[in-house]
Amino acid sequence: MQKWEYCAIVNISTNNEKLSTYYPGIWHFTDLGIQVSRIHSPEADEVAKTIAQLGEQGWEMVGAGNTSNSFHTLYFKRSLP
Repeated sequence: MQKWEYCAIVNISTNNEKLSTYYPGIWHFTDLGIQVSRIHSPEADEVAKTIAQLGEQGWEMVGAGNTSNSFHTLYFKRSLP
């Protein structure tokens, strides 16, 4: 049976004119709960670089959604060895 691990990039601001006070972060979903790491800039380039890095690590984007009127979330998965 195939096993997967999941993560999400959360708090991606939809407001391009004003920087958000909430920086995006990566949430890794584990059997111990959520492990959070921050993206240290709200800039779109930093989010794009993070998406590219996740792709290089084998993560595949599987969904997207809005957590509010101002923020997006991107969901990823990759197979476990």
